[in-house]
Amino acid sequence: MCVLFVVQIFGGIPWQVYFQRVLSCKTAAKAKGLSLAASLGCIVMAIPAVLIGAIGASAGKYEQQL
Repeated sequence: MCVLFVVQIFGGIPWQVYFQRVLSCKTAAKAKGLSLAASLGCIVMAIPAVLIGAIGASAGKYEQQL
């Protein structure tokens, strides 16, 4: 329950920024373009995390020698 409370508090901050940007657009077309650019940016920014996770999952935990 406490974790959900914290996620609700800190998860709302990025949404506030996003809605401020979209609602400040002068035209609907510009707001759609901004939303599309943001979604593509989120996908691009997720690629390094996915790669790091895949590399970590494929590495042998006990096979490594330092």
